[in-house]
Amino acid sequence: EFREEYAEVFRRHYLSNPVVRTRPYEGIPEVLRELRERGRRLVVVTNKLEDLSKEILRRLDLLDLFDLIVGGDTFPEKKPSPLPLLEALRILGEHPENAVMVGDTSTDVHAGLSAGTRTALALWGYAKPDNLKPDFFLQRPLDILSLA
Repeated sequence: EFREEYAEVFRRHYLSNPVVRTRPYEGIPEVLRELRERGRRLVVVTNKLEDLSKEILRRLDLLDLFDLIVGGDTFPEKKPSPLPLLEALRILGEHPENAVMVGDTSTDVHAGLSAGTRTALALWGYAKPDNLKPDFFLQRPLDILSLA
């Protein structure tokens, strides 16, 4: 009971102050805008709560760049399960083989591989590339554009 109460207090506080230390990596907003100009569909699949993720993106002025936001609470399973990614693709009417999962953690790579997408590991984030076998390693945000 205490844990649930604490979690709710934390959630309310985080929702009211979600971007105190959150910033996009340098170059990411420009890359996202370029991908949109190229007609690419963009989805966020995160293990953060969906409403929190949307609020963070809204406050960073990035929300409108995405077609869909999937949080860790959107579906019964979260990454590394492929379910959130597969459901996002289903909602958008896309096929896994036509998608690229770009992420900076092993859970991102595992979810993408299990879902049947191509995978790209962003080395500027939390990535620890040991033993991971994504299709692509990205050294900097601009490298994402070579996948589009």
